[in-house]
Amino acid sequence: VWDYNMQNGRSIKLDLPQTDTICARSVCRNSQGKMLIGLKTADIIEVDDKQSGSRSVLLVCGHGEGELWALSPHPIESMFATGS
Repeated sequence: VWDYNMQNGRSIKLDLPQTDTICARSVCRNSQGKMLIGLKTADIIEVDDKQSGSRSVLLVCGHGEGELWALSPHPIESMFATGS
């Protein structure tokens, strides 16, 4: 994880099935320390940045390689749709 000056702040171990390459495409963090990491394979992972040694959780197993062109959350329910 890099800071605002693009200095390597720290590393996070991702508990994922073996793949050739894990390539992060998007990272966001909320004020409670939860980080969402979007991967090239369209997987979405959650990590608790405030707990040392916290494990990563696979929230969404992607449906294919390539760019994610659409992400639409449901206005009320805890669900969303993606498109690539």
